[in-house]
Amino acid sequence: MCPTNEQGVVVLFSMLVGNSKWSIKSIGTAFPDVTLVYNDEIWLAEFEFKTSNFNLHKHDVRGCDLVICWQHDERDFPLPVIELSKPFWLNKNYKKTDSQIKELYYWKMTAKALAREVNRLKQTQSEPLTNSTNLVGFPIGFNRDLTKQEKETLRSVSTLPEYQFQGRPSLNKLTKLVYGSKNSDTLNKIKEVLNV
Repeated sequence: MCPTNEQGVVVLFSMLVGNSKWSIKSIGTAFPDVTLVYNDEIWLAEFEFKTSNFNLHKHDVRGCDLVICWQHDERDFPLPVIELSKPFWLNKNYKKTDSQIKELYYWKMTAKALAREVNRLKQTQSEPLTNSTNLVGFPIGFNRDLTKQEKETLRSVSTLPEYQFQGRPSLNKLTKLVYGSKNSDTLNKIKEVLNV
């Protein structure tokens, strides 16, 4: 059986888990999807068709220990991965990721999302409005006034000195700052801006 989606991964893992060192303690639909036992230790796991879907679905890496998927396509992914398309997972030894590594990865992904949001907000002010509408009747295009919250987010993030590069936001600088910084004041400022 070759899964074609996340539900196929759930079914396949359920069929194969009896032949492995893993056992299912509970399974559900909320994140994380499944609680497993491995070497008498509880592991929280998420099912995904591809590991890249983990970030696409905006899951918090800090609340998970393992990803079970069909295809491992995410470079630098910090969590252990059971890739069902590779049979060696049955005999592989797994170790949980250190919480500090999870925290760094979380802020790296947050920085990328923040940079995308800042770029979206800047586009909102500069792109012309079209005469078309989307499915719910809102105009397509971005030439509109920003909400008070959007303006505050844009202002707060844009004033971070580490985020400026020749007058334009720099995703690489912000990501590098968050991923490699020892400066807790800057991390706290980013957390404050994001209200987390």
